[in-house]
Parts: sequence; structure tokens; C-alpha cells
Amino acid sequence: NTPARPYAHRVPNHVVENWKRVCNAGIIYDRKEYGDFDVTGIPAERAMRHTYHPDTDTWTKNMVLVKLEPQPFQEGRLRYAFRMKKFSNWHTTSWRMASNFVAKCFKHETPENRKDYFHEVKLQMHAKTWAEKFNARNPPKKIDFIVAFLIELIDRPGAPLFFVEKYIHGSFEKHNSNSGFVDDENQRSTPHAFSHFTFEASSHQLMVVDIQGVGDLYTDPVIHSCVGNVDFGDGDLHLRGVSLFFLSHQCNTVCRALDLSPFSLFEGNAEESAEAAPKHLQDAKTVVRSPKWSTSAS
Repeated sequence: NTPARPYAHRVPNHVVENWKRVCNAGIIYDRKEYGDFDVTGIPAERAMRHTYHPDTDTWTKNMVLVKLEPQPFQEGRLRYAFRMKKFSNWHTTSWRMASNFVAKCFKHETPENRKDYFHEVKLQMHAKTWAEKFNARNPPKKIDFIVAFLIELIDRPGAPLFFVEKYIHGSFEKHNSNSGFVDDENQRSTPHAFSHFTFEASSHQLMVVDIQGVGDLYTDPVIHSCVGNVDFGDGDLHLRGVSLFFLSHQCNTVCRALDLSPFSLFEGNAEESAEAAPKHLQDAKTVVRSPKWSTSAS
């Protein structure tokens, strides 16, 4: 007798069909944007993939094959971005159909910033768990963070690392920053309510900010820690960063539907308020009750 596939009977057909539809949409986007990315002449390389699991705070490794373009298609102040294709376990014959990714590396890798690669993946995957908690409260618009992982090109000198995430097609928007910036022209309720939610749902231990991405699929967040012995890296402004968020944040329909506590900081200039606010935030009471969603929330 052929053994039944484990857990197959537990997945409803409509869930499988929806997942296929989403995956197919992503493939169409990728083909359109990656149409000029010819990997025929690019050699395949062995790479060690490092995957972080926030639920257990552990890393796993497995070998994959990648094709990385020799020249970056984008360049920032500190990093290069390369187009990349990766063979997953179920891809065996066609590089053309392999998944499309963006691989980023520091312009100058050092032992110090080599550690930063692992830190950035951990931070993004932790933000993803907070997005799942936000979605569990059934908001009108669900959010997510792109899955991030590392590849280590083990056959190159020095085994360089790359921060990797799936390529997403669309218009990129930045909704807020780690220092109180808010996009006033295209201000939406959901991204800012999510930042507010993380502060309350974590019992004032952290806040996820620097919300940016395509639609409600986000990437490259920053986390402010409100606990003395925790540091989420260079962008972590701790309680001061949380204070700067609340100086510019106005509770919206999503915040009110979640009964998130409004924070009235202090009159005066922003610098005085930011300095005085941390004690006020520490003393605040967390209130997270069952949501009563408004149909106008966005």
C-alpha cells in the first residue's frame, strides 16, 4: 500500500487554489520585470542558504544552486543589489522558471558587517511574526514582511554573504521611518496602526517602524527596543524612537478599532517632547481589546 501523504488531508482545496493563484501572479510579475535577465551565460554556483526561525531563535543551513548576475542593477550608499535566480528543491530542469530574487551585499565586507547580515535577517523575520499577530486580529487589510535569508557563496574567495529576498513587482512606498517621519501625502491607516499595535501588543517592550514596501508587503524594517539590555542594531533608537513616532502619529480608524491607547505627549517643541516622553511611555497602560473594525479603515 502507498502511504498517504502526511497532513495532505488537512489542507482545504480552496486554500490550495488561492495559494496557486497568488504564486502564479508572482511569476507573471517576475517574468515581466526580469525579461532581460538572461542567465544562459551565467555559471551556476553552490551556495549555503542560512534560514532563521524566530519561533525557536535558531538557524538552519542547506545547500542550493544560484545564478547571480555579475553586475549590480542598483547601487545604494552602502550596498549593491543583484538579480539572482535560485533553484528550489522542486525546480530541477529550467533556470528560466527558477524563482527570482534580489541579493544585496555591502560594498566593503568586514568581519563586523558580516555579522550585520545575520542581524538584518533576524530583524525582518521577527517583524514578520508581529505582522502575523496583527493579522490574527482580523484587520481589514492584512500585512506581511517578505521572507529573508542569507546565501554564502562557498566557492568564492572569502565565501561572501548576501542578504536575499524574493523580488516583488510594484510601486515602492515608505510610510514611516525610525525617527518620526510620516508620509503625509499618501498617509494610510494600516501601516501606522501596525507600528502602534506592536508597541501595545509587546507590553511596551518594542515597536516595529520604518514601514516600507509594495502595497502591504513590507521589507527592511527597524525595531525600537524599550528594554535596557536589548538592542536591535544601529536603527534602534529605543524609547526616544518610540517617542518620535508618537509625536507624529495620529490615531486612525484602525487604531481606534483595536482600542489602542492614544498617547498625548507634551506641549512644546519636538526635541523637548522627545526627551520628556520616555518616562510617560514607560508609565502608560497597555490596552488591547477585541477589534471592532470600521469598513472605512485602510
